[in-house]
Amino acid sequence: MFGRTTITVENGGRLIVDGGVITNADIQLQNGSQLQLLNGGVVVVRTDSDFYAPIGSVVNATYGKICKSSDFSSF
Repeated sequence: MFGRTTITVENGGRLIVDGGVITNADIQLQNGSQLQLLNGGVVVVRTDSDFYAPIGSVVNATYGKICKSSDFSSF
């Protein structure tokens, strides 16, 4: 993602990363939203951000990874 872009997943929404990579990510999950990582999907969190999943949201990273950009080079 270029610049300071944010992806907001609203209540009832679902973001699926299926085998791809979202880099420089700032993903904001809301209560009732879902993030699913499939087939090795990766979310690389922007250096100045933290990944936060509020109570009521669902994160399924069984088949993927969430990491900081400084850790991405170790894949």
